[in-house]
Amino acid sequence: MIKCQVPNSCLVINPNGSLAPCCQATKPFEDGSRELMLRDYEDIPTFFNGDFLQSIRQKISTSGKHPQFCNECLAQHASGERTFMDIIDDTLPDSLNEKYNIKGNELKYLEITTSNICNQTCTTCNGWFSSAWNILDRSLKKKYPGIEHELSVENVSRHWIINKERLQSSEIDKIKKALPEIHVLCLKGGEPFADKRNIEILDHLALVNPECYVQIITNFTLVDKHIKTLKKIKNLDVDASVDGIYDQYEWIRSSKWNKLLEQMDIYTNELNRQTRVNVTVSLYNYTNLYDIIHYWNNSSYIKSMSATNIVHHPKISSYKLLKQQYLDFFYDKINMGEGIVISRPSSFTDIDREYYLNKALRWITVMDGVRGFKLTSCVPSLNMLDEMVL
Repeated sequence: MIKCQVPNSCLVINPNGSLAPCCQATKPFEDGSRELMLRDYEDIPTFFNGDFLQSIRQKISTSGKHPQFCNECLAQHASGERTFMDIIDDTLPDSLNEKYNIKGNELKYLEITTSNICNQTCTTCNGWFSSAWNILDRSLKKKYPGIEHELSVENVSRHWIINKERLQSSEIDKIKKALPEIHVLCLKGGEPFADKRNIEILDHLALVNPECYVQIITNFTLVDKHIKTLKKIKNLDVDASVDGIYDQYEWIRSSKWNKLLEQMDIYTNELNRQTRVNVTVSLYNYTNLYDIIHYWNNSSYIKSMSATNIVHHPKISSYKLLKQQYLDFFYDKINMGEGIVISRPSSFTDIDREYYLNKALRWITVMDGVRGFKLTSCVPSLNMLDEMVL
């Protein structure tokens, strides 16, 4: 019986101030239909040590009964995928990050997203996580009338969200107040380096908790602007989200490839550190994932790489659209000694393959127009997408 340890020691604060157990929960904590918000509590420990969360912990501990928002994570774990609870819980066999071995019933891991401010429009993303997508979505709606209905969350799980949520200054103050006691601080976005409040938090952490381990999940395009602050952090990992190589990277993530390499060079030389590359695996990079992994494992800029983040939504961007024989074919090309990679995947079942193929091709065509070149020009295997899906 799985008994997730995450609620015992971890807390996520979303950009609207809502509270959640971890990044894989499908929704924040709710009391009835009301989201639980940081602004409604005197401070973070008041919520973390309160009756609401204690009740959840007790149900998990005594009967293994998890909240409904845990169901997707539990299903992914059961299918062999590496989830956040595998990283946190040292009683599970896949707990590989010793810096995340957090025991006890105290708040040790705090994950913060101060806003969705971002300078990229990743093809797998949307306006909930990227302010740049807020702008691009408006443009696409004008150029392709009805596109938000054709490729809606109901039809293909693609969100068209205009989101301007930002943590308020009072909420930032509550975060700063909690920093002295935590062991791990994780900053996400949006793009963390695009929001100056994250730099304020890091500067404060360096003063009040210099031993704290800091993990920053970044697209790595703005690192050079904050080298001075990063030099203050003793125990630091700045992880680069990089989902392709060369032109493929530019098609998926929108930024220039050479700019990424320049930033990695600055980080390596200024801080005498190497980064970790995290690849989010999607329909757009699964068929050449072995090339991506091999490239980064031969790079002097990185110390390790992983390809464990999986695009489940939108389904039109998921590699699980491919038939099992093709999933197996490309998976068998991967050298498992070159990093932590996804488990052998299983194809979607009980879906209308022709329907999703047409919607996936539609989205690729739209993004070809946005990027100014075709995805198939840098990932030729996707010329066979119809055969691999149908």
